[in-house]
Amino acid sequence: MPQKRIYLYVPFKDKEKVKSLGAMWDDKEKKWFAPKSLDKNIFSQWFYPHQNKEFSFDENEVLTTFKSALENQGLIIDGSPIMDGKIHRVKTTTDKGREMSGAYSGFLDKYPAGFIQNFKTGIKENWKMPLENAKQNIVSYQTPSQKRLHNSTSNNTKQDILELQQKTALKIEEEYNQANWAHSNHPYLKKKGFSENFYLKQDNKGSLLIPLKDENGKLWSVQRIFPNGDKIIGVIKTKEEKEQGIEYSAKKSGCFHLIGAKNLEYCKEFIIAEGFATAATIYKALNKPVIMGIDAGNL
Repeated sequence: MPQKRIYLYVPFKDKEKVKSLGAMWDDKEKKWFAPKSLDKNIFSQWFYPHQNKEFSFDENEVLTTFKSALENQGLIIDGSPIMDGKIHRVKTTTDKGREMSGAYSGFLDKYPAGFIQNFKTGIKENWKMPLENAKQNIVSYQTPSQKRLHNSTSNNTKQDILELQQKTALKIEEEYNQANWAHSNHPYLKKKGFSENFYLKQDNKGSLLIPLKDENGKLWSVQRIFPNGDKIIGVIKTKEEKEQGIEYSAKKSGCFHLIGAKNLEYCKEFIIAEGFATAATIYKALNKPVIMGIDAGNL
């Protein structure tokens, strides 16, 4: 039986690097692979998780990352998510009474992954732990040059995440700049008792766009509030983007929305609230700028 090819997980920026080491391109599969004639260990840092048993993840980091993904889709998670492979029904941010419109499933075996569904918004997606969060306990690098290559890749992990967030920010900025101003009688605003749009915009599906910026005023992401009150953060991928496996990662940590002022320099004091409706209500009552911190975990 012919030996299966060992395919490699190669980010675009590493293309020339693996090519110089001798990796070959499979035009049919559209993937790089390690030739049988070479020691496969020189490509260890580009192995897919199931090919390299040395990949491991910090369980707490997995739980935290999965919980953040669930909450970004409007699911309410008390404590840590249960990742036992079973389907769990939970409340969403707009459920009332005994409604449980959220569902998820996750597992920690081998490569952490899961499934997220919000029946209210129609969001249904698979989730997997970002590969850059894996810890590689690889000891097979024998030469100093190979060790330097591995260390260089490890040091670039944070840079890779930042580049993905910056790519996401550019897409969101383009969408936000082209979006129309929200109607003052938007269902969500009306439900909360507001008769103004607070200079918010709305996307082509009618969801409010709450711009999320850092302290320097850079737009990183948006919180989308659907007419029914459901909320998600980041990009809603098109059908084509899903089919092509295009990834986005919206930055939330350190970002906020400021109501009643252009930037923090206009704030004589910092008044902080979690959600938009609470922040807007405080702003109307005090006539002072209020910072919307998104959620308790980001305050």
